[in-house]
Amino acid sequence: MLIPLKQTGNFCLPLIGLGTWGMGGWYVRNRSNDDERDITAIAAAYRLGIRHFDTAEIYAEGHAEELLGQAHQSLPRHELIVASKVRPENFGYDDLIASCKASLERLQTTYLDLYLLHAPNAVIPIKETMRAM
Repeated sequence: MLIPLKQTGNFCLPLIGLGTWGMGGWYVRNRSNDDERDITAIAAAYRLGIRHFDTAEIYAEGHAEELLGQAHQSLPRHELIVASKVRPENFGYDDLIASCKASLERLQTTYLDLYLLHAPNAVIPIKETMRAM
């Protein structure tokens, strides 16, 4: 399946991706979750042409990132666009750096293609957040 792309300058993103919210639990990890089912779903999405995978540290307390990390071990990482998000309470400089490192570890990768702010935070100055980004 050919998925259309949206391009802005040198950045290109498929219009359809797979979100992992609900894999491994919602915000709280579901310890009785069928992890193999979720890993299989990610691999099946890849076989169907999906290359953009979206996750976040807040999904299932980071377990959704772990599931995506396990799934992509059998996929060509250079073909994937992996996006994750930092939770608003971690927008402080040191917290954001630590969050990113923890996400990379859970995802079993050395880089993210896209790292996003999950939601606004009016308490932590955006200048501090952008310095960390």
